[in-house]
Amino acid sequence: MLAKAKGEAHVNPNFIEVATSESFTMKEKPMTSNHLLEVEWWDAILLPSGTYHDVTNGDFKLNSDRFTIYVEHPAPINAPAKPPPIPLKLTKKEQKKWRTRRRLAREKDKQQMIRQGLLEPPKQKVNMSNLMKVCLAKATQDPTKLEMEIRLDAAEREQAHIDRNHARKLTMGERWQKEERKLFGDANTSENIVSIYKATALDGQARNRIARNAKYNRLRGCIVTCDSE
Repeated sequence: MLAKAKGEAHVNPNFIEVATSESFTMKEKPMTSNHLLEVEWWDAILLPSGTYHDVTNGDFKLNSDRFTIYVEHPAPINAPAKPPPIPLKLTKKEQKKWRTRRRLAREKDKQQMIRQGLLEPPKQKVNMSNLMKVCLAKATQDPTKLEMEIRLDAAEREQAHIDRNHARKLTMGERWQKEERKLFGDANTSENIVSIYKATALDGQARNRIARNAKYNRLRGCIVTCDSE
């Protein structure tokens, strides 16, 4: 094919059609007993008869017209999907830094919403120690009444704090479910880990410990007894 292109002056060898796997059609042949094709498509285009009988007993009969200087690149295949990266476990110091950053970010957003008028500014926390700094004139006019108001506000803040803690408190069933998720994860996505143990002899106390440990850790398995022979 290349020699033919060189012989013709008006033919550009860069635009010669190269045979591809899609352009080649081969008749379907019955499968052999071992379920293998008699000839592969990339070999069939090089063999005159289309079978491997052309290259037996040291006699190679090949279709030389199929040999060119061009390289046929197969269609690219996308790589299989990679699993998501496993997050690294942070140290105690790094966890403290992240909590501080999140708390500062929340406080900054809250201050920005107060400036925009979306939230009401919090009331001043007046207690007995900063009484004279916050309430200058009012502290000298009626100190007894002001002290009662301060103690009432402090009691309301403490009660609101207790109510929030009670609202976030988990019940016994919710605590157990949280502990299960922490230990075992999601049952649909968790992988199965198999372990095999060999024991020469197990008495009743050891069997009882194994049963209790398996029940607590949700283990499943069986015991196979083999003869010493």
